[in-house]
Amino acid sequence: MKILGISASEGISIGKVLLYDQKPFIFDSVKEINSKMEVRKLEDAIERTKNDLNNLRKELITRLDYDHSQIFEVHAKICTDPELIKRVHSMIEKGESAALAYHKASKVYEKILLDSKNAYMRERAADIKDVSRRVVGYLLKMPKKDLLSIKEEVVIIAKELTPSDVAQLNPVYVKGYLTSEGGKTSHSSIMARSLRVPALVGVNEEIELANNNDMIILNGNEGYAILNPSELEINHHNEMINQCIHEENELMKYCDISSSTIDNKYISVSANIGKEDNLEYLKKLGIDGIGLFRTEFLCLGSEKFLTEEEQYKIYKKTLIAFKDKTVIIRTLDRSGDKQIISDKKINYYENKGILNIQIRALLRASMYGNLHIMFPMITKLEEFIDLKSLIKKCDKKLREEGHTISNDYKIGMMIEVPAAAILADDFANEADFISIGTNDLIQFLFKADRADRSLDYRYQPYHPSLLKLLKLVIDSAHKNGIKVSLCGEMASDETAVPLLIGLGLDNFSMNPSNILRIKRVITNTSYSNAKKLSIAALNKNSNQEVKELVEDYIKSMSI
Repeated sequence: MKILGISASEGISIGKVLLYDQKPFIFDSVKEINSKMEVRKLEDAIERTKNDLNNLRKELITRLDYDHSQIFEVHAKICTDPELIKRVHSMIEKGESAALAYHKASKVYEKILLDSKNAYMRERAADIKDVSRRVVGYLLKMPKKDLLSIKEEVVIIAKELTPSDVAQLNPVYVKGYLTSEGGKTSHSSIMARSLRVPALVGVNEEIELANNNDMIILNGNEGYAILNPSELEINHHNEMINQCIHEENELMKYCDISSSTIDNKYISVSANIGKEDNLEYLKKLGIDGIGLFRTEFLCLGSEKFLTEEEQYKIYKKTLIAFKDKTVIIRTLDRSGDKQIISDKKINYYENKGILNIQIRALLRASMYGNLHIMFPMITKLEEFIDLKSLIKKCDKKLREEGHTISNDYKIGMMIEVPAAAILADDFANEADFISIGTNDLIQFLFKADRADRSLDYRYQPYHPSLLKLLKLVIDSAHKNGIKVSLCGEMASDETAVPLLIGLGLDNFSMNPSNILRIKRVITNTSYSNAKKLSIAALNKNSNQEVKELVEDYIKSMSI
């Protein structure tokens, strides 16, 4: 039986089904409670949860890196968030048990995020749910199941897997997972990709027919699973797995190969990162620098921001590691959406004190490398001009204080909304560089939402209207003598690479796990043929027509 889903993490695996679902909580009605005792129970449950999260964080640092482990620092801050705890204490004082109070209070914040218009924020609701499940589980003596104890090869099927669930998966034994809920951009999916665990999310209802120990094939490359496959299907997919292993070994040679096309057009390839760790490993991949340093984790889930000195040290370390290579550091999101719980929304555009701290830290570090400061989610030209003015003021003040500041740092912006893309020529006249954030651009352009399976059809990365916007941005930038990078998921889509090269894109920036695959496509692409491909694509009428065109082109390359 074939089961369809959304590919959240690539890879092919075969194994026995393990059904994994947490039992729903049952809250006993209590006529009278001892509020002091309930508070002590709450404190104990939170402490045990923090210990769990700290152990998970250490586990993930060992198996992956510091960057990915940060989600559990965020979770630790969520479970002790002052506003959340205040609400819980208030409910306990009114007669609620600690378990029911924490559950209800968490649901309030879950709903706030689920009602957000931003897909990223809706998926962050899963983080609150994950933490709540752990705290309430201890209060009800129903602790979360331990996935680290799995010691046989299985494919997990569940309603959903939280980030802390995925963090426990050992790829030696867990060959993949399928969930009926979840999105491609959730923390769970991001973690699965980093762990190289094949995964499907949003699978259809046929998955409910699966039983423990049923045989299943999971194809994360093409978005399907086969329940109780035939011997012929198993043999065919085993051949596919062996081919994938061979390809992985072959990819290593691209660490030392320049990312130039067949006809010697150089295309730079950079990494997206969220922390300053593993920089030496990244350098071994033969990259051209950092195309996106996300600084959200500097404040995510916390009321406390890193000090100027703390930020300075992080930026300095990164710049020194890459010396003369480009390091693009994106400032904190001015919308305040990266805050997970707090009702107190902080608008960085208005509260320039916070942005001042970050800019001062960046400018002080500028002497140690090729710093590019990038502002996200710019919608109006006056916004960008105002922010450039802010940098100049900080620069002047720092020099007056006796700091040595580079004269060569660059100031750029992300184009993530159609309004900015349409005015690309005006922005390119003011910016030193432009980076296109296709994740948000596609969602805004088509009113899409990859977290909502019913709207998944609207996510159209090959649609001619998007391609024309990309072409407009790239041409506007080149006319003004600046380069364009693309740092959305489209940059790591192998099928899209020749098309983007043909449109004139200068730089691809992506998750480090995809770098070698993209370098392979670039080095096997003809720039002149890619330009012809892009012209043909711009004259098509639909996403499907362009997709078929570029897929045929990729097949003709015989990579």
